[in-house]
Amino acid sequence: MLADPADRCIAGSLDGNDWGEDCLTANIFRPMETKAGQKLPVVVYFHGGAFNLGAAALLAWSEKPFIALNFNYRLGAFGFLSGELMAASNMLNTGLYDQLMLLEWVQRNIEQFGGDPNQVTIMGLSAGAHSIGHQIMYTKNGGRPLFHRALLESGATTARAVYPPKAPLPSVQFDEFALASGCSNVDRGQMISCLRKQSVRTVGQASIDVFNRYNPSDRWAFQPVIDGKIIRAAPISAWESGTWNKIPILTGFNTDEGSPFTPTRLDTSEDFTKFFKELIPALSESDLKELNNLYPDPAVHRESPYYDTRPIDVGSQYKRGTAAYGQYAYICPIQQTAYHASAGQSAPVFLYHWAVNTTVKGGASHADQSAYELYNPGIRKISKTQNLLAGYLHAYFTSFATTGDPNAIKGRYADRPRWAPFTPGKKSGTMVIGEGNDERAGGNSIGVVARMGNISYTKEECDFWWKRTILSES
Repeated sequence: MLADPADRCIAGSLDGNDWGEDCLTANIFRPMETKAGQKLPVVVYFHGGAFNLGAAALLAWSEKPFIALNFNYRLGAFGFLSGELMAASNMLNTGLYDQLMLLEWVQRNIEQFGGDPNQVTIMGLSAGAHSIGHQIMYTKNGGRPLFHRALLESGATTARAVYPPKAPLPSVQFDEFALASGCSNVDRGQMISCLRKQSVRTVGQASIDVFNRYNPSDRWAFQPVIDGKIIRAAPISAWESGTWNKIPILTGFNTDEGSPFTPTRLDTSEDFTKFFKELIPALSESDLKELNNLYPDPAVHRESPYYDTRPIDVGSQYKRGTAAYGQYAYICPIQQTAYHASAGQSAPVFLYHWAVNTTVKGGASHADQSAYELYNPGIRKISKTQNLLAGYLHAYFTSFATTGDPNAIKGRYADRPRWAPFTPGKKSGTMVIGEGNDERAGGNSIGVVARMGNISYTKEECDFWWKRTILSES
């Protein structure tokens, strides 16, 4: 039986009438004729959207039947308003607690829909993957695991900034939100009460306006913060503690993760340095000098890999900026997950690198793989190679989601290369998908559909960013 979708949580726009505060709902999809107690694997999808956008989205089919579940969680100021007053009121990270509540509900109820509470995979992209990273770190659930496998696309617990709630940026953004909501002139001790009295539309529009003021940037408003509870410590410290849910993990990144988030008009060397100084104020002059050496300036070095000859209207430092931003915010934190989670090999970790060049400007951009993993017919009909790319990725992902092993279910793509687990120090530990393919960007190269490769090309860059992870967590 199909029910009408419930309201989405307030995010992005207040147009239409499909939004509201009463939005904590889940959608459950199961194969026809599934019976209660059948104990099919369960896949719970966490949507992305920078913790300020997005809504529950649908999953694709699988060779092995499973129960699919997606859900809404509170976004923007409703889910992630921070600052000293929110900390004092014990109201931090409510969006993450919505996710936790959903996982607890699944454990109690999914058997009634034919699902197995002992075979739950959580899966998400971008902010959905960041969320999953935080849930992996949260171990205070009474000893019973709420999930048993995790698939994180383009996101990690150490990705982007995770500040303490009283840090300068969340505090400034709280004040901006209070001003936009009409509560800046009341006594500070009455601000929370004032915000609660405002209309949902007023508060919702204030949330959207403050977020847009910082978008696109790594300094987005309304993000998870270190509350000492669901995020018990700086994420890098949590990894180093060795305490997290030891489960099979599949995670990965796209070559050009930074292309949608980097200012197009990075025109000068000074623009590049200013961008990162504003992005990470804690970078020292020595750090910035090393950053400039690590990403050779195309204005000085014609042999720089960031010298841009593409026929597109972007600044001369844009290619350089997208590489550095993408590695800082996504690629290196994702590799950090693989390194830490695979330490001791208590549970397998599978790492991928999505390399299909989709557009001249964007390259293999953030979230480009989404249509492929859904086995999208529009993608598959482009060419034989695009059909194989979709088939392989879909087969790997659904096999992992239902078994914990991307190789276990052979299905119609039984000849795809075996995906070996990631092991730190090994030269070959990453499944590279679509390397050299530029068909959709107007090229003629079909490249290599899938092969086991390595991540050595970012070693120096990731060493730099890993040493400075704590700068975005303090």
